Amino acid sequence: MTRLWTITANTFIQTIRRPIFTILLLATYGALVLEVQLAANSQGYKGVSADDNQLLINLGLSTLMISALVLAAFSAAGALTREIEQRTVLTVVTKPVARPIILAGKFLGVLAAVTVGFYLCGLAYLMTVRHGVLTRGADPYDYVVIPLGAGALVLSLAIATFGNYFFNWSFHTAQTLSNVLLFSVAMVFICLFEKGWVRVPFGSSFDPQLILVLGLLWMAVAVLTALTVAASTRLGQVATLGVAAGLYMLSLLSAAIFRSNVDNNWLALGAYHLVPNVSYFFAVDQLMQHQTITGQYMLLAGLYAAAYVVAALLIGIALFQSREVDAVETSAAAPAMVNLYAWTMRLAALVAVVCSLAELARRDVAVDGPHLAMLGAILAAGVLGWLWGGLLGRGVRWALHLLVLATAVELLGALVYVLILHPGSIEPFTKLAILSLSGLHAAYIATLRLRRATGAHFRGTGFQPVIRKSKTTKLQTTA
Repeated sequence: MTRLWTITANTFIQTIRRPIFTILLLATYGALVLEVQLAANSQGYKGVSADDNQLLINLGLSTLMISALVLAAFSAAGALTREIEQRTVLTVVTKPVARPIILAGKFLGVLAAVTVGFYLCGLAYLMTVRHGVLTRGADPYDYVVIPLGAGALVLSLAIATFGNYFFNWSFHTAQTLSNVLLFSVAMVFICLFEKGWVRVPFGSSFDPQLILVLGLLWMAVAVLTALTVAASTRLGQVATLGVAAGLYMLSLLSAAIFRSNVDNNWLALGAYHLVPNVSYFFAVDQLMQHQTITGQYMLLAGLYAAAYVVAALLIGIALFQSREVDAVETSAAAPAMVNLYAWTMRLAALVAVVCSLAELARRDVAVDGPHLAMLGAILAAGVLGWLWGGLLGRGVRWALHLLVLATAVELLGALVYVLILHPGSIEPFTKLAILSLSGLHAAYIATLRLRRATGAHFRGTGFQPVIRKSKTTKLQTTA
C-alpha cells in the first residue's frame, strides 16, 4: 500500500506541474467566460427552453466535457507513455514493485490530477451560471461573482509567481494548489450572497441538479481516464491522444450508431454493449426538460462507470505485463510526423475493417458477388494498411519507399483524372478539392521524407534491444 501511495502521489505532482495542465485550465476558464457573451448573442434558442441561460448551461457542460477529455489524454500520455519511451520507468520496474501496482498508481495519480482540474473548472462553470446571461443593457453585473472569481485567479497567479521567484517553488504546482483553496473560499461567499451582496440561504442561488450533473460528468471523465491510461501502456503519446479522441467520439455516438442495428447485426449488438456510452453521463436533456435526476440513477451510473474503469484497468494490466520496457521500440520513439502518419493510417485501416465486417454481418441485406468482392477488397486493404502503418512506425525502409511511390502515383492519378479524363464534367470546387487534398498529402510526405530525423529513424531495422558494453568487456574483446 505504501508503494501504491508513493507512485500515486508522485504521478499527481508530476502531472499538475506540467505547463500543459495550467494552460488547459486557463483556456477553459477563458472559454467559460466568453460563453456568457456568446449565449447573449444567440438571438434565441430553439429547444425545450427559450432562455439564454439554458444555452449557457449547455455550452458550459460541453466545454467541461471536452476540457476534461483533453486534460485526461495529455496527463495519461505524460504519466506513463513518456516514462516508457524515456525508459525512466526502469527505475521502478527493477525494484520489487509489481506492474499492476505501477499501473494502478499511475491511474490514481492521473485521476486525482484530472479531478482537481475538473473541480476548478466546475467551480468556474458554476460562477458563470450564477452570473447569468445579460440579455439587456439594463441587466446588472454580478459584483459578487466577478471580484471574487477574478480575484481568486489573480491572487493564485501572484502567489505562484512570488513563490517561484523567492522560494523556487514550481509555478504550475503552486498556482494549481493555491487556486483550489482560493476558488473554494470564493465559492463559499458566492453561495452566501446574492447580487448586491444581499445575504441569502447557503446555495439557494444554484440549482442542486447542476451538482448532480457535474458528478455524472466526473464519472465519464473517470471512464475516459482509465481507457486512456490503458492505451498508453502500448501506444506513443501521439497515438494515445488520437485513441482518446476516437474513444470519446465513439462513446458519444454509441447509441446512435449501434443501437438502431442491434436487432439485425450481431456485430452492432456486441459493439453497443462493449463501447462505453457517455450519453448516460451527459444529462443535458434532463436539465432542459426539467426532469429530476434521482439517487437511483446516480447509483446505477456509478456502478456502470466503476465496471468500465475496472475492465479498462484489467486490460491495461494485461498489456503492461508483456510490455518490454528495457528495450527501445522505434515505433514509440519515431519522429512525430512519422508516428502521426503511421497511426492515422492504422486508424483508417481499422475503420475500413470494422465497416466491412459490419456490412458482412448484416442479416437484412443479401450480399451478391460484386458486393462481396468489394467488401473483400476493403477488408484486405484495411489489413494491409494496418500492417503498413506498423512497418512505418518500426522504421522499415522499404515501407517508406513504397509510401513515396504510392503518393507519387496518387498525385499523378489525380492530375490525370481531373485534367485529362474529366476536364469539363467536374465542378470547379470538386476539382479544387481533389487537387488540394492530393497536393497536401504529397507535400506532407515530401516534408516527412526530407527531414533528417526521418532518415535517422529509417536507418534502423525496427525493434532492437539495448546492449551496453562495459569497459571490461571492451578490453577483453580488444585483447
